Amino acid sequence: MDKAALDARYRIILTLWASLLGSVTLVTGVVYAITSGLLVPDWSSTVAPRLAATLLLLCPVAMAGGLVYRKGNIPRGSHSSDYLAAYQTRVVVAGALQEGGGLLGLVICLLAGQPDWALGVWAITAVSMGLSRPRRKELDRLRS
Repeated sequence: MDKAALDARYRIILTLWASLLGSVTLVTGVVYAITSGLLVPDWSSTVAPRLAATLLLLCPVAMAGGLVYRKGNIPRGSHSSDYLAAYQTRVVVAGALQEGGGLLGLVICLLAGQPDWALGVWAITAVSMGLSRPRRKELDRLRS
């Protein structure tokens, strides 16, 4: 695969990954604004904080699943187009699992009325997604 085609494909993969992280960032801002009273002055929680804290444990599990999936082995002997497709799938599925964990956490924060928790959920999501971001060097082996 030539360098220009590989660079274009990498930019697409990176854009997909960044959009997943961007959506969690945007939702974090909305959840924080609602629960802190900036958008909805009389927001009240519908879930007890103790139950919400317990439910939040599901979020890192989903994010860890994404990390494990992302770091999974792609067979070395694969044809370049097969490797590229497998790599892209791993990045997108891992990002979706991590984004899903983050969004679940943000919904829990919204229901519990905890704005500070939302910032913590965002931070954990950002770190998790940062650890599994696409890297150009992983695709360099495909150059002809």
